[in-house]
Amino acid sequence: MAAIWAIKKLQYCLEKNGHQNVVRRVDFTCTQNDVSSGMSAQLESFILPPINNLSNFTEYENLTEEQVISWVKDQITDHAVAQIEQDLLDDLNRKISIGPTGSGLPWAS
Repeated sequence: MAAIWAIKKLQYCLEKNGHQNVVRRVDFTCTQNDVSSGMSAQLESFILPPINNLSNFTEYENLTEEQVISWVKDQITDHAVAQIEQDLLDDLNRKISIGPTGSGLPWAS
C-alpha cells in the first residue's frame, strides 16, 4: 500500500520581502488505505516553511500540490517521511486485525 500525501490548506503572508502571497504554513495529511477492508489510518499535521530566503520563490498562482508536498517531505526529512508512512501502515494493520468497531454512549441516544 502506498501512502497518499495531500495538501489541505496553505496560509500565506500577503507581502514578504517584495513578494506577494508567500506561503508561511502548510497543512497536510498522509493516509494509508486498505481497499479490501475499507479501513484507513491518517495523520494530519502542518509545517512552517522558512520564509526568509526567497531565492527560489514560486508565485502562489503557479504552485502545484506536488511541489508543496515536496516542500513538506524535504523539511521533515526522508527518515521522518518513511517513519510516518510506516507508523500509519502499522496503525492500519492493527485496525484490520481488530476488525470493525463502533463508538458511542448508550445513554445518549
